[in-house]
Amino acid sequence: MKSNSEVYWSGANTLAMAEVNVDGSVTDTGYQFFNMTDMYNCSLHEDYSCVPYPGKIKSVQLWEIIIKSLLYAIIILFSLIGNILIIVIVLRNTRMRTTTNYYIMNLAVADLMVTMSCSWVTLVDDLSEGWVLGAFFCKMNTFTQVLSLVASVLSLTLIAYDRFFGIVFALRAHMTERSAKTSLIFIWICSTAVAAPTLIYRQLKVRPWLNHTERWCDDAWPVHEEIRPGVNGTQIVIHSMPSRSIYYTVVSIVLYVVPMCIMTIAYTVIIIKLWSSTTPGETVDKRLNLITNTSASFENKIK
Repeated sequence: MKSNSEVYWSGANTLAMAEVNVDGSVTDTGYQFFNMTDMYNCSLHEDYSCVPYPGKIKSVQLWEIIIKSLLYAIIILFSLIGNILIIVIVLRNTRMRTTTNYYIMNLAVADLMVTMSCSWVTLVDDLSEGWVLGAFFCKMNTFTQVLSLVASVLSLTLIAYDRFFGIVFALRAHMTERSAKTSLIFIWICSTAVAAPTLIYRQLKVRPWLNHTERWCDDAWPVHEEIRPGVNGTQIVIHSMPSRSIYYTVVSIVLYVVPMCIMTIAYTVIIIKLWSSTTPGETVDKRLNLITNTSASFENKIK
């Protein structure tokens, strides 16, 4: 019978755990009696090895594993084919080596990085209980995600910059192929610098319980302790990570808000410029119609 919920009850200095089935019957969990005094002492020393795991251990069905694996395989395959084709076309065709196409190729490289190093990691993490890929992928997965994200945002910003000057100031000098390559190097240097803290402060956390070992990947920034007065002369210790808050705030503003504003302004001006201007063909047609109408009017007057 499938269990409906887990219940705990206490007796004389003991704690029992069981599963209540849908029909109301109780199933023995195998971990019935725990000494509450030992559990209290463990909690004081942040040692949970004598405390039963309070959460629910993940169990994934076979059909869910098959469906998600197939969907991820299709997405990864299409991503690999599409992005590799973009890179090959730009590199092998001289006529395609424009400034904008270099930035588009850079976007393809960032997408490939996510596809090859992050997509399958996300799948494994979703189908498994806790983090099973170790400390190396705990750091590298987050680092690669931030690296590719920053590179993509900066590439999109430079595409907007290039299109803005190419359309609004069409007669002025534009970015050359050499300057485009230099800007790509600058993009990856900035991206690496922004993502580097994740290699330092991203760690694999392990917490052994009585019946389960909990593993997860989380930030481990320097902790700041602040002591505040409580009630009845007690003191409250508050832990915070101000450096983490500063890091994510700066990243959000500099790499999301600012690029979004730049791209919005650039493309808005481009739309206004294109909407208000006329194409050369339309100008010629208007002049021809004016000359034709003038000639017809002059001939009518002569007649």
